[in-house]
Amino acid sequence: VKAPFLVFVPLPMGQTLNLPDATGSKREFTPIPAYHVVPTSGYRLSSEHGSLLFSGDTGSHSALWEQVAATPDLRHLLVECSYACAQSDIASASRHFYTAELAADLTGLTLDAEIWITHLKPGAEDEIMVELHALLTLEMAKSVHRLIEGQTLEI
Repeated sequence: VKAPFLVFVPLPMGQTLNLPDATGSKREFTPIPAYHVVPTSGYRLSSEHGSLLFSGDTGSHSALWEQVAATPDLRHLLVECSYACAQSDIASASRHFYTAELAADLTGLTLDAEIWITHLKPGAEDEIMVELHALLTLEMAKSVHRLIEGQTLEI
């Protein structure tokens, strides 16, 4: 095919892809490191109105929080939390966040962003969210929400 309709090309870690929208406004996509048993990445999506950071499948690692700190216009942080504390051994082995680990990482952060929890294990969603909120300060817990299927976030 001389002119394919769609071409997939790798986007190296940390390299930003600029795709202006129809009006020419800024839209940037940057892969960020994740810490998982299978090679994967998260993403930072940026526009003129702010940024969204998606952790991807990951456990705790400093590179994620360095990305958060390096994104001053962060409006939405989507971070996975797959397990409650009772399954911390599974979470650690598979390199997924569990509630106490994520709460410890969030503690002390100063964010003016909403935090959306993704990748909750089916059937344990309420348990994970209740446990996570109980481990956070009241002020931090106000910004932490469960991401619901079909929900739209704007940046």
